[in-house]
Amino acid sequence: MTAQRFLACFLILMASAGAAHAQSANATLADFTWLAGQWTGPALGGRSEEMWTSPDGGSMQGMYRLVKDGKVVFYELLTLTEKDGSVVLRLKHFNTDLTGWEEKATVLEFPLVKITPTEAHFDGMIFKHPAKDAFSVLLKIGDKKTGAVREELFTYTRVAP
Repeated sequence: MTAQRFLACFLILMASAGAAHAQSANATLADFTWLAGQWTGPALGGRSEEMWTSPDGGSMQGMYRLVKDGKVVFYELLTLTEKDGSVVLRLKHFNTDLTGWEEKATVLEFPLVKITPTEAHFDGMIFKHPAKDAFSVLLKIGDKKTGAVREELFTYTRVAP
């Protein structure tokens, strides 16, 4: 599968993931303090990086980039915010020139549907942190043409400060 086709399928999944209106899980940003810091690992035929701020002002901010063959493929800007006694993940995708994938007023939203001490299940993805310096994201990726759904695992290790 080409990078463009994968990314298009990924975007389709992301755009439809929030439509399920799943029941939100009780949580606060304090449940996500482990996420603060810089993370890196192999994914999508390249190197994925995520950087997250500590909770402040009612949110955590994240940045994602995929680097393949020494070049950035795309970026994401993410936030975790508290909403109605739970936490919501919001994101937008950007090309390397910072033109957005989504329409200007569109933000992809993923409500938290389940949380345990080592997992946070958002609608369409699962964050796992089995150890202090280990973090993974399991995405469900749908192909709009075929209806097939597959999973993609991003495995990260914490980058030492």
